[in-house]
Amino acid sequence: MTNDRFAARARRQRFDACPWLFWPESTPAEQAEQLAYQDFLAESQGVVLGEHCYVSELAAVVGGFDEPIELGDRSYIAGQAQVTGPVRLGQDCSVNSFVSLRGRVVGGDGVRVGAFSALIGFNHGFERLDQPVFRQPHTSLGVELGDDVWVGAHVTVLDGVRVGHHTILAAGAVVTRDVPDAVIVGGNPARALRSRSER
Repeated sequence: MTNDRFAARARRQRFDACPWLFWPESTPAEQAEQLAYQDFLAESQGVVLGEHCYVSELAAVVGGFDEPIELGDRSYIAGQAQVTGPVRLGQDCSVNSFVSLRGRVVGGDGVRVGAFSALIGFNHGFERLDQPVFRQPHTSLGVELGDDVWVGAHVTVLDGVRVGHHTILAAGAVVTRDVPDAVIVGGNPARALRSRSER
């Protein structure tokens, strides 16, 4: 009995860590449970999910803002990710473990966000010294990602940044300004390292 319990837990952890494995490897019962959970998210949080998506029950997915959280077909949210605010991603996207998508974040198709990255689509006001920062109004320009964007692990993208198509944000990059199409950027603050068309 104990081994069966551990085996069931190991299967769930496998999908929480590697959510793209869920639909090829899951049982009909597991698929039915996932679809029921997606229905719950739609009803309680206003989440809109395409076909063959997977959302880990260990992720914090919090909707209920002016615009819904939307994922296109075959997109995934792994365990321990945090997705709050009006987030919209296209098809074939993945949000890996311990990622934080906060505020307005919009991405195209094929966006991959590596573990421990943070894309923050809002900012705190801090102009006044007579009030604590947390009491000052928020601003929100949002974060925009093109198609085929690879966000490496431990990347930070700040509010107001637009990332072009076919771009790679190297691990650990802190992206504070717009990034053109088809480049690799890295560093803090991030700068262009090379074009993807260069050999």
